[in-house]
Amino acid sequence: MNRIYKRYKTTFLPNGGRLVYCKNKSNKATYINLQFKCGGLKDKIPGLAHFTEHMFFTGTDRLSKEEVSKKYFSVLECNAYTTMFCIDFRGKILTSELETFLSNVHMMITESTFSDSAVEKEKKVVFQEINRDLDDFGFLAASFNSYNLFHHDIYKNHVIGTKKTVGSITSADVKQFVKKYFVANNIECKVLSPLSLKKVKKIIINQIESKLPVGDLEEMDLLNYLPIKNTHFFEIKTSDIDKSYIYINFMLDKNAYDFEYEYKLSFIRLMLNNYALGIMKDMRLRKSLVYSSNFYRTFGKEYGYMYFYTTCEKENIDEVLKTTAEYIKNTLKTGFSQEQFEEAKKRVKYNEELFNIDNRYHNDKLDDLLIFRQIVDDRKYIKQLQNMTIEECNAMFRDIFKNTQVSASIFTNANKNDIMSKKEFYDLFKI
Repeated sequence: MNRIYKRYKTTFLPNGGRLVYCKNKSNKATYINLQFKCGGLKDKIPGLAHFTEHMFFTGTDRLSKEEVSKKYFSVLECNAYTTMFCIDFRGKILTSELETFLSNVHMMITESTFSDSAVEKEKKVVFQEINRDLDDFGFLAASFNSYNLFHHDIYKNHVIGTKKTVGSITSADVKQFVKKYFVANNIECKVLSPLSLKKVKKIIINQIESKLPVGDLEEMDLLNYLPIKNTHFFEIKTSDIDKSYIYINFMLDKNAYDFEYEYKLSFIRLMLNNYALGIMKDMRLRKSLVYSSNFYRTFGKEYGYMYFYTTCEKENIDEVLKTTAEYIKNTLKTGFSQEQFEEAKKRVKYNEELFNIDNRYHNDKLDDLLIFRQIVDDRKYIKQLQNMTIEECNAMFRDIFKNTQVSASIFTNANKNDIMSKKEFYDLFKI
């Protein structure tokens, strides 16, 4: 492994929490993510974790809501976030303020009153966030596609919940959630700092870890994706929206741990998504069908998808589906052009030259340690990409799109009768 990866360390805190660390040699700032594994997947009430994160900023017996926010946000750049997996106190702070940052987080966890009046006031704030999502048709379209793929309703289990579920939350619910999950052995922390690992670990232990109780918790697998519901569907949902959203999903027999495949798939996507040479040339430059479009990929624990996502006018839906199928069939027949291949190679070299100079890159490597429990060696895979041949790319493309399970979700303002039938769709994608 390249010597740079020796800079990344993982260690356990005394009570079982995990710390991942990288030496930051080029900056006096410290980057920290202090996470508690209790995001949306742990909600007994959809939206409870996100609501609890809000409640940490609503005041203590000795500090008002405004004073708590001032103390926390005064240390350069910091914020708090809730995901499906965790509540994350995140900071880009002066290294000298690391102790203050952690002390503030401990204060918010242990001293917040979570009063009934504060709960009712904060519900109004969260309702505003929910309203924004309801007005975001891109989010609703993604939720519709996820619902078609998986065994649950993404919107109803969305990290911020619904007005009904958030409206039902009580002060007792918040207190019980904090008591269960904000414990020493539920900490996962990543730190990029000029301080030594030994010094960072000591500060975390002294300022927060040793001051929290130890809880009785199950290990949470961050890659525990839900099983597939139905991979063979053509679903249309109509709504009064400004444009139509289309997802065409191609199932992959690969999982999130196959890093070599993931990198090669990214190389294929470079050729597919090139505006001048890829599918956008057919979609937008030649036919003016869509506003934007791209192939994306997502992986679960046992499977993955390559999916094509685009937005268009309702009268262009059938033409978009036909053009996508036509593009895939033509590429299967002729293969990628040498020009597409060379352009992708240039981008690979450009990405390689960006390595080692960006703190975000180092933070991403620490995420590898938290999620995969290992460092993903980009340089190893970049070298493999540089040695890839156009024949290998065409073979991989055939594996993805020939005889694959295909499905589609269309979130649209069109009448269902104005869009091709399910049978016509499957006939179209008989590749």
